[in-house]
Amino acid sequence: MKKYVLLVVFLVAFISCKNNKEDAEKPAEKVMETTEQKTASTEMQTNSSTLKNEEGSNLTGSVSNLNVNISLKADQLFDFDKAVLKPEAEVELQHVFDQINGKTESKLQIVGYTDAKGTDKYNKELSLKRAETVKNWLVAKGLKNIMAIEGKGAENPVAPNTKEDGSDNPEGRAQNRRVEIKTKTEGSI
Repeated sequence: MKKYVLLVVFLVAFISCKNNKEDAEKPAEKVMETTEQKTASTEMQTNSSTLKNEEGSNLTGSVSNLNVNISLKADQLFDFDKAVLKPEAEVELQHVFDQINGKTESKLQIVGYTDAKGTDKYNKELSLKRAETVKNWLVAKGLKNIMAIEGKGAENPVAPNTKEDGSDNPEGRAQNRRVEIKTKTEGSI
């Protein structure tokens, strides 16, 4: 039932896409938890969602007028300072594959990010290798519409890497280590 509701949410999101760049850049304002009691129409009114299924996957996704983004925590996919998938990463990537395979003809972009530890050059290389690893896994499963991969390193953090007093912020750094899979439409970059 949950998978059916998620499929409906994603299909409606793709059908209702508009070319309004300003709306696409707005942060997600609402978060929903998918439950069997909620109706599909209620779920479609949100801009961001945490996708949960019976196996316990925890994908973060947002829907805007241009893109659908799936963000995977790098710590769930890779060991520290590595670009080789952990065995448990297979489950997370399979959930992603199931969500996007055959449901969109839009091109996909896979973008890797790191925290701010290390040099810019090293972080960009590591994030690119991680994006490439995710791409290779999805292609091996049969996904054909991957347009590009990119490694952004510590750019575009979603949380602060340090606290206000200048001390390390491990929770923030963990949030910044991620791989995003973005569906792209014409005119979006």
